[in-house]
Amino acid sequence: MTSPQPESNHFPEPDSSAERNRSGESGSSADPQSGARESDSWQPESPQPGLGPQSGPRMGSGAQTQSGPQANGRFRSPIDPYLSADQPAAQSYPTQPYGQQVPYGQQVPYGQSPYGQAQYDQRVPYGQVPYGQPQSRYGYGQTPQSYPAQPQSYASEPYSTSYDQYGRPQTAQSPYGQPYGQPQYGQSPYGQPQYGPYGPAPMPYPAPAVAPGVPREINGIQPAQTDDRGRSFPTVNLQWTRKAFSRIGWAVLALLLITNVAASIFAEGLNAVFPGLTGNGSVQLLLSAVPQYLIALPITLAILNTLRPMPPRPVAGDPDARPGVGRYLSFFVMGVPIMMVGSLLGSVISDMLSAGQASNALDEVASDNSIGGIILQFVVFVVLAPLVEEYVFRKQIIDRTRVYGEGLSIIFSALIFGLMHANFYQFFYAFGWGLLWGYVYMRTGRVRYTIGLHALVNLLGGIVSPMVLDGLNSVAWTVLETGTAHERQAVLRESWPVMVALAVYILAMIALFVAGVVLLIIRRRGFVLRPAPQELLPGNRARIAFGNAGVVVFVVLTVMVMLIVPVISGLAAYAS
Repeated sequence: MTSPQPESNHFPEPDSSAERNRSGESGSSADPQSGARESDSWQPESPQPGLGPQSGPRMGSGAQTQSGPQANGRFRSPIDPYLSADQPAAQSYPTQPYGQQVPYGQQVPYGQSPYGQAQYDQRVPYGQVPYGQPQSRYGYGQTPQSYPAQPQSYASEPYSTSYDQYGRPQTAQSPYGQPYGQPQYGQSPYGQPQYGPYGPAPMPYPAPAVAPGVPREINGIQPAQTDDRGRSFPTVNLQWTRKAFSRIGWAVLALLLITNVAASIFAEGLNAVFPGLTGNGSVQLLLSAVPQYLIALPITLAILNTLRPMPPRPVAGDPDARPGVGRYLSFFVMGVPIMMVGSLLGSVISDMLSAGQASNALDEVASDNSIGGIILQFVVFVVLAPLVEEYVFRKQIIDRTRVYGEGLSIIFSALIFGLMHANFYQFFYAFGWGLLWGYVYMRTGRVRYTIGLHALVNLLGGIVSPMVLDGLNSVAWTVLETGTAHERQAVLRESWPVMVALAVYILAMIALFVAGVVLLIIRRRGFVLRPAPQELLPGNRARIAFGNAGVVVFVVLTVMVMLIVPVISGLAAYAS
């Protein structure tokens, strides 16, 4: 950088009294403020942020060798008339010999101590201290820091700095309210682009240097390192992380076991008092819901509450943080193809394992088509199930695993949610919905958004679809195929409302399927995952999240149930 220069070399002459005082004449009185008054009205033409140690005016030959605004035909700086704009960088302080006493009755020259050393408060060129060292960036008169300043490689707006009467810069503000020289929007303090397109995502730790060959675990600790893609990973206690995931596995296992054991006990007792009552679909639904919500849920929450939650926080400017109605419904549309493909895949696998003899447990509990049965199904499927399941599998689990990685947390919660259903009919589409709902909760930080989506899906799949299928079964399709013309006309007159509703439902599902696929393709790059405070290395994620006692027992038990139940159904049908 170059030192700030005035518009011309013709400067106002300094006050004569200040001239005499600064020239060190004997018997005169020093007036250090006079020089400051001379520079009040002077402003540089092209102000710069500061003068480095090798640029800008230096201390001249001193007060005892030069005097007046001109010396040897050279003009002097208006900030200090004894500083020449074109003097060499070498320092030449004329000092008294060390230990020499000042004659009695004479005043110490301005800028000199009694022992010939420069005073600390001596006025020196901006950016220099009396000994030629650069000033600290924190103000006039401070000594430089003992460590080198970090170079800033980010782009900043040009300085617009003015100087006060002592040559100190007056910090100007940028149009966005930040001081010039601060990191611009989209840049981190280290000159790296921000993570994600929607605003700052500050790292809670400095990025470690790239260290090839660093192991992923040392004595139960993940060492801080940077991978070959430039992603930084902090130091993480893997032993405690494994225990946290294991505790979550035990919690959801308790929810599953207590619900089924308590439901079996209640069913046996009720069947002993009222034989055959447990065959009703509404009774089966109550036997499943009451133990789950009143007994198993409090125990599960008590276990999960032993872990510290760290809920996600929405980022300002992210369109998914506060989605409008259209964007919110788009998540439902994107989930329709996931639901349909997952449902088809689960039905195919179940039929293969059971030789076509297995049945969906959801169809059995939703078989009561009476008014009371439909109301009970609405309360359980559309109200209670979304509230409880989203609170447990999104709010509780993601809040306690997000700190180890957003992607890992979403996949883990979705997989646990799918396995919790313990059947292939619901596993695949529940896992797919869990991924989508987990992302929505991760970006919004509000579980009410996922509760609404869950309720809408259950309304469509648990209430509307069974009613349409029942209407479809009520149509005499055999008569339409083999009956006479008169019989066909009679069937059409009786069943045309059901057939129209069925046609509308099928067309709507096809349209939603196509629209969902298109949205998934268009918005696939808009799904943003941000770094977590204790992000696990890719090699540590699966083995830490799923390689622990609680999760292993839960996964093994649920997979065994999913495999054994349809196989037993097929064998029983074959034996009969």
